[in-house]
This record gives sequence, structure tokens and C-alpha cells, in this order.
Amino acid sequence: MAKVSLNQAAKDTEVSLPTLSRWRKAGKITAEKTSSGGYLIDTAEYDRILELRKQSPNMKHIVKEGMKNNATPVETELLRFQLEGMEQRLRDREIVMSDLRQERDDWKQQAQTLLLQHQTPQENVNNNSKIHDDIPSSTSLFHTPLIGHILLLLIIGLLIGYLLPYGII
Repeated sequence: MAKVSLNQAAKDTEVSLPTLSRWRKAGKITAEKTSSGGYLIDTAEYDRILELRKQSPNMKHIVKEGMKNNATPVETELLRFQLEGMEQRLRDREIVMSDLRQERDDWKQQAQTLLLQHQTPQENVNNNSKIHDDIPSSTSLFHTPLIGHILLLLIIGLLIGYLLPYGII
């Protein structure tokens, strides 16, 4: 029968290279050492490898699609754990961003409502006569201290809403 490298046998049988090496060291499969230090395995051993793979209680040694043959199960599990953590952090940040956007919109609505409530009837008439200008002039805007405070809170809320997702605050 033909002899192939341990690496090729790992690809052919979908068993990781570290697993084949452990099985070779444990005497579960046989392989010849080459002069270069590598190992050659007879393709007749494939049946034994497949049987060992079936008997193994831990199937992590099976090569998943896209997984490198030299990745150990521990490394793969560590990467999977890190990925899950990053995905959870991403979901958490999306929730926080959504909440901040909602709070920003609520503050904006409240500021607009309070602004309309504290305008004098003359200011309402002046503002209604301006077709394209929904914002009162700067002299009337800061005339009432309450309006100035509301606008300041609105600006702070907007800044927090934009800067928090970037980790600046």
C-alpha cells in the first residue's frame, strides 16, 4: 500500500495532526520515521484511524471545516470562548447605544416641549410667522434661564450619546 505523511493522513481522515501524533506515540497507530524526522503512515492504517475516531468520547479532534490541521482542541476551544465573549460585548454595546439614542430623543422632545410652554404669546406669533425658521432667535432663546438650562442638558445628552459608544467617556 501507499505511504503518506502524517499531515496528509490528517487531512484525508479529518483528524487533527496533534491527535494523530498522540495516537502514534500511544501505539494506537503505526508510522515509520523518515530520515528528515517526519513520519510516514501506511494508508492501510486509515481504517484503524477511522475506528479510533468513532470510539473517541471527545470528538473535538475532528477537523471542522476551515480549521487548520495544526490547531489543538484547547486552542480551538479558547478561540471559540473568546469569540463568544466578543459577540456578547457587541450585543451589550448595541443595547446601550439603543438606550442612549432613546434617552437622547426623549431629552430632545422634552426640551422642545418646555421651550414651547415657556414662550410668550408674542414669541409664538413671531415664530409662527417665520415659515422656515423653527428655532427662536438667540435673544429670546436664552432670555429665560430655564430654557438655557434645558438646551445645555440637551447638548450634554447629545454629546454623551455620540461619545459613549467610542469609549471616550
